[in-house]
Amino acid sequence: MKIATYLLLLKIAVLISALLTIGVIGVNIYMYFFELGTPAGAGPVAYAQIIVFEHIAMALLYLVIAFCSFKLLVGTADRELISRKNLTLVKGILWTLLALLLTKIAFAWVIGNSIVIPAASRLYFRVAGILGSTWELLMAFIVIFILAVVFEKAVRLKEEEALTI
Repeated sequence: MKIATYLLLLKIAVLISALLTIGVIGVNIYMYFFELGTPAGAGPVAYAQIIVFEHIAMALLYLVIAFCSFKLLVGTADRELISRKNLTLVKGILWTLLALLLTKIAFAWVIGNSIVIPAASRLYFRVAGILGSTWELLMAFIVIFILAVVFEKAVRLKEEEALTI
């Protein structure tokens, strides 16, 4: 089974994902500015504003990942699969995933602070919220990091091979 046969479907899926992400950004911007009103100090409206702002920030980062993924898929159309350009795109996805992970952790901490919880168990709920909301992103980050390391070694080997010839 060749991946090249599914390349067009992958490109279409990434473009649909980018369009959906743009839609999510638009809906959340509308919610933030027109539905929720002015920023509130505490309560359900403030909690909703934090969540909507988190969705906007994360959707923008997902849009960067979709852009890098599409450029990577377009870059695989030529025969030069292992190249510095593609390595840069893989590292771009890796850094964006790291930013996504840190954004998710920061917002989980802020949301844990805005919910009324007894003081004795507040730290527990913050840590549980952070772990619950970030474990899948952490696993994706680790997988992409491993792939980036392998890809970088392949690029180095290819460059060394070209130098020895």
